Amino acid sequence: MLYTHQRTGADWLACRTRACLADDPGLGKTITAVVAADRARAHRMLVVAPTCVIWNWRREIEKWSPLRAPLVIASGADANLAGQSDTVITTHGLLLSPKVRAALLRQRWDVCVLDESHFFRGRGAKRSAIFYGLNRVPLSIAATSERVWCLSGTPMPNNATDLWTMAHGLWPADFSEAFESFRGHFCATTWSPYGDNVKVIGNKNLDKLRERLTGKILRRRADEALDLPDIRYETVALRPDKMPHEIQRLAAELPPALVSALAEERTAEQAFEVLGTSKAFAAFRRLCGLAKADATAALLEHELQDGQLDKVVVFAHHKDVVDAIARSLARFGVRTITGATGAARRTAYVDDFQTRDDVRVIVCNILAGGTGTTLTAASELVFAEMSFVPGENTQAAIRIRRIGQEHKCRVRFVTLAGTLDEALVGVLQRKTQMIREVIDAPHSPRP
Repeated sequence: MLYTHQRTGADWLACRTRACLADDPGLGKTITAVVAADRARAHRMLVVAPTCVIWNWRREIEKWSPLRAPLVIASGADANLAGQSDTVITTHGLLLSPKVRAALLRQRWDVCVLDESHFFRGRGAKRSAIFYGLNRVPLSIAATSERVWCLSGTPMPNNATDLWTMAHGLWPADFSEAFESFRGHFCATTWSPYGDNVKVIGNKNLDKLRERLTGKILRRRADEALDLPDIRYETVALRPDKMPHEIQRLAAELPPALVSALAEERTAEQAFEVLGTSKAFAAFRRLCGLAKADATAALLEHELQDGQLDKVVVFAHHKDVVDAIARSLARFGVRTITGATGAARRTAYVDDFQTRDDVRVIVCNILAGGTGTTLTAASELVFAEMSFVPGENTQAAIRIRRIGQEHKCRVRFVTLAGTLDEALVGVLQRKTQMIREVIDAPHSPRP
């Protein structure tokens, strides 16, 4: 049975040839798009999605659509099968395969769905050009379809410039300006020594941007669409029993002026960007992650053992941090999801966590486990590390607050007490707020 927001979302999509469904994660965008295709009387459907969710797409299409059993193209070897089904599902990465791309371009689709479309925001990326037809690509995937629908819970992971590629590709009549003009009109900027010497530091002319997006992007918040439990965000400062001496040594190698600037809200954003290019900073970040792995595992071991937690979801950035936490908590029943976890095994691990009492912990890489998963068996989530892309943290955090969650949720961000890591978390929290000003405003685009 569909929820009300899914029915209205399906009706909204079915009436549009080019659109973006930007509902919060957990509101069922996959089902909404499948039902919308049926209401639009589509007979031929192409889905382009991350590898980790292609099998879930097949399951939902089989459940919700009268379309013929979908064909999954999971490798270049499957390309010659593209014409054997009216419903085809393939991956983001396979658009770069000449064989797969040629096979898809030979077809004509009633509906093409680009799932997690924010991964195609790079205006110079080859896959963005192939899909949207940018940079003088002679024939694009979008051009082969009567309708193109983008799905993303975080359509602008960093700032308003993330919207340009989609807007320019889907609605060229309304967003015909060059990227630099778009950025200059809707983003507050400052000089930067990197790239094209422009750094985005905020938003401007938001009312005009929202007006131009009206009718093109549909965004519903979980709080508005469903009666979900509250979610609380906390920051917890931890230190391992033995703080690695290398952390202080690496911190000393960073430019003192940038370290000082990171502590000041007025200058932190630019200092963060400059530090991010430093090899010493990358090493510092990884070492902080490993130190936090020990401290996070110690905290969760105590809480799991004492019964304060029934189940818990843990996210981290580095694979060795994921592995370290999983090893420390192994006796509580652990599953891990990283970029090396295949789609079938990933599904099995999520099912184990959701259904088995003896599997109390799941530890995920943010990018690999932060989309396409429902982890509502837990109401507690801990970030041992954060992504430097705020939208990825937002996506991951909502894994526990989705349809089916019955308990109040808590999300904790671990910082390494007494180090630069505390300032980094503050920068990322402010960047996340800048995103919400555009996407989550009370008067953001409605149907």
